[in-house]
Amino acid sequence: MKHLIHNKIISAFILLFSAVFLFTSLIVIIKYCIITISSLSEPVFKLVKMILSDEENIKHDLMLYANVIFKVLSLIISGGLIFVFSSILSTIFCCINYKICSRNHKKINHPLKFSIIKGIKWNFYRIFLVLAPPLSIKAAINILFFSSIILFNFFLKIAGISISLTAFLVSFIVFSLIFLFILSLLVSSWQLFSTLFGTEIAVSEPKLTNKTIEKRAKKLILSKQYNILLCISYFALILIILFQIKYAFTTDLLTNSANHQFLTLIIIINLLCILIFEYLKTSGYITSLIELNHKISKCPIKVIKY
Repeated sequence: MKHLIHNKIISAFILLFSAVFLFTSLIVIIKYCIITISSLSEPVFKLVKMILSDEENIKHDLMLYANVIFKVLSLIISGGLIFVFSSILSTIFCCINYKICSRNHKKINHPLKFSIIKGIKWNFYRIFLVLAPPLSIKAAINILFFSSIILFNFFLKIAGISISLTAFLVSFIVFSLIFLFILSLLVSSWQLFSTLFGTEIAVSEPKLTNKTIEKRAKKLILSKQYNILLCISYFALILIILFQIKYAFTTDLLTNSANHQFLTLIIIINLLCILIFEYLKTSGYITSLIELNHKISKCPIKVIKY
């Protein structure tokens, strides 16, 4: 018994330490990304200006090349780290919240073995669900664009010399792609909001496949008004963060280094709001789990099977 309690204390300490480390790392990386993006416009503009004006100066200004390449690569790496760290932090925090919210329900308060690994895998799968539709349409647009450049003369022969027929074909393709892209954004939005409880399901039942988790999350999200309210809150939180990003880049907030401490405070507040939302989400999942099970089996301590 003492050995079991000792292992639980060690596990809880490791989870808390990992959460604090990832939270701090995210603050540093997000701040670095924002500052780097704001400082990247000037060297890129200067490089483009040099390319258009005098090609001879480009060969001698290797520092400008190196600066732009280094910042772009660092943004790609830091963006990947933000994605990985946020996925791990979301899963760890979900495990902590699940243990807290389910402590009064012994039948569902089970050891979360392998839950973190499953939660991370689910978060990767969820990102694929969200980004796959618009990226597919974007890839199709790029393929058509480059194909039209390569096969321009061939398309003119098919369409004939008629300019009106060519304009009609181009307009039809363009508007079709725009419609498909808007439709893909709607599908992505549905995937984003309908799988809101996916991490909780993956953490509580790590043996389930990602497809099963996806189906359960979509059934659960519309089962209660509280869950729908969580979706609305999630949407509002995304809009607020996007507004802050737009405000930071459209004003001179980041040009003054004295404002960087204020930027750190804003990032911390946003991350704390996200973590609070994660707790409310896990609490809503536990409540929904028990209430739905009570309606189906009249036994609120069992895990729902559907």
